[in-house]
Amino acid sequence: MKLQSSRCLASLVVVALAFGACGGGATQSPAGTTSGATPTPAAEKLSIGQVTISATDDAMNQVSNGSKARATELGWDYTFIDPNGKVDQANAAIENLVAKKVDAIIVNVWTAAELGAGLAAARDAGIPVISIGSPLAPGLAATYDIGLGQPVWDRMFQDLGPNGIVLNLTYHPGGPCHSRADTVDAMAAKNPGMEVTNHEFPIPGFAEDSLAATNAWLASNPKSDRPMGIFNCFDGNALGAISALKENNRLDVFTYAFNGTGPALQAIQEGTMTASEWFDWVGTGRDAVDLIAEVRAAGSSWQPKTLESVHTVVDKSTIEQFLKDHPDALK
Repeated sequence: MKLQSSRCLASLVVVALAFGACGGGATQSPAGTTSGATPTPAAEKLSIGQVTISATDDAMNQVSNGSKARATELGWDYTFIDPNGKVDQANAAIENLVAKKVDAIIVNVWTAAELGAGLAAARDAGIPVISIGSPLAPGLAATYDIGLGQPVWDRMFQDLGPNGIVLNLTYHPGGPCHSRADTVDAMAAKNPGMEVTNHEFPIPGFAEDSLAATNAWLASNPKSDRPMGIFNCFDGNALGAISALKENNRLDVFTYAFNGTGPALQAIQEGTMTASEWFDWVGTGRDAVDLIAEVRAAGSSWQPKTLESVHTVVDKSTIEQFLKDHPDALK
């Protein structure tokens, strides 16, 4: 395999933070069911905070909307914070929520390794933290696995085969993107005939950077007898890549992404995106709120665990039925 790389892989050091009891296993929700936790109505009025990765991420906005809606239904106080993709501001946001004495915190995409200071403050205050996207680590009461890169890789491999040319657009600081990039690395290593170019985009600015990176990749890779594809970390950056394909009239390149947001589903309908892995983002946000009452009720007996969000890969052959089953998905 020929490997070109424009990313710098920083080793992630997981900060050893204790949260309640140690240990914990993994649980999964089958596709087509609710996202994870069994809803647990709370009799007490709580105050919760949610720290996202960036308000420019449509999928995580849906998660936050789901959390806010559920908190409102329960009569809880809800605070939303957007650190605009900056890890120092994310840690400061958690510390501010701790100072406000919230009862629980939800974080979107940030990994536990990046949130050492924030998680330490929450731990010292006895405030549980639930993650949407980080690997399970000390300091987290629970996490929802939204990496799940294998289904999209498998879909891409069907189209490209073992000798394809691939542009991998990713963002290692984000837990899900890191997991998906690991899938690309592992699968490419098993298929030495594949040629993979890795590019790291920033947040914010992911769409514009992906457009520029795709333009450069296309210039280096004219039309070929070998199949070509772009593996995008999520729909938002994929739309930038698709803009570059349109500008260059490169209809020969397959595109794959994650999140299944409305714009991505529309791109699948029009044929400019090959496939995207849809997640029940609103349901995941709601379930994370319901999980809070369960964590608090268990107290020191709580066992940290990983839950899996409902997900399915959508392409042109399945989108018609998918939209019948999920009529609100295009919104």
